[in-house]
Amino acid sequence: MNRRKAIHQPRGFTLTEMMIAVAIIGILAAFLAPSVSRYMHRNKGRSAANDVASVLLMARNQAMGTGQVVFVEVDPSGDHGSVSMYRKQPNDCASATPSAACFSQSCAEANSFPDTSKVVTPTPKADLAQRHPDMKISGHNAAGVATTTDATLTLCFTPDGRVLDALGLPLTATCGGVNARIFVQATDPGNTTNELGGESLDKCLTVGVNNATEARARQLQKDGRDIANFFDIQIPYNGAISVVQ
Repeated sequence: MNRRKAIHQPRGFTLTEMMIAVAIIGILAAFLAPSVSRYMHRNKGRSAANDVASVLLMARNQAMGTGQVVFVEVDPSGDHGSVSMYRKQPNDCASATPSAACFSQSCAEANSFPDTSKVVTPTPKADLAQRHPDMKISGHNAAGVATTTDATLTLCFTPDGRVLDALGLPLTATCGGVNARIFVQATDPGNTTNELGGESLDKCLTVGVNNATEARARQLQKDGRDIANFFDIQIPYNGAISVVQ
C-alpha cells in the first residue's frame, strides 16, 4: 500500500510556489538591471578606447621591430573620428638598391617626405563607426595645450619606443608625466555632457597628500566619466600607453 501511494503521489510545484518563484526573480531582476546596464555601458566604452590604444601599441611595436619610425594620426573630426597608422618612405624602398633614407630613424626626416609616399597599415580595430557606432574620439590634449583640441594629432613612434611629435620633438607633459592624452566617449553621453561638481571630464587632476578637496574633485570627475562613458588614453614619453576612466 505504501508503495502504491508513493507511485500515485503528485509531484512538481504548485501554482502558488511558481508565483512566489517568479516574484522573487522579478525582484532580483529589478535590483540587478541597473548594475548590468551600467556594466555593459562601461564595457562598450572601454572596448572602444582599448581598440584605439591598440593601434598606438601596434605602431610602437612595429617601429621597434623594423627600426623605422611609424606615425599615427588621430583625427577627432566627423561623427566618430578616425585613426590611421603609416610610414613615410621614398619611392625606391622596394628596389634592389634602396636609398639610405628608406632606413631613416628620424621623425623629422621621415615626415619631410610628401604624403604620396605614405605606406598605410590597415587599422580595422580603430574603425569606431563599424565596431563601436555609439562611441567617438572627442579630442586630445598634447604638446602643453591645457584644453581639449579637435585638430589632427600626429604622433611619431621611434625605434627605441619613445613617442614624439611629427617633427621628432618631445611632447610637453601636461598631466603628471603624461605627454599626450586622447579622449574617447559616447556619441550620446546622456544628461551629463560636461562635468559634475565643476570638474571637467578632460581635466588633469592629481591628489595631494591628505588633500581631501583634491580627492573629492577626482571622485566627482570619475563619477562624471562613468555616467558619460568617457575614457582617457594616456601616452607618456616612454610609450607605456594606458586607458583610464
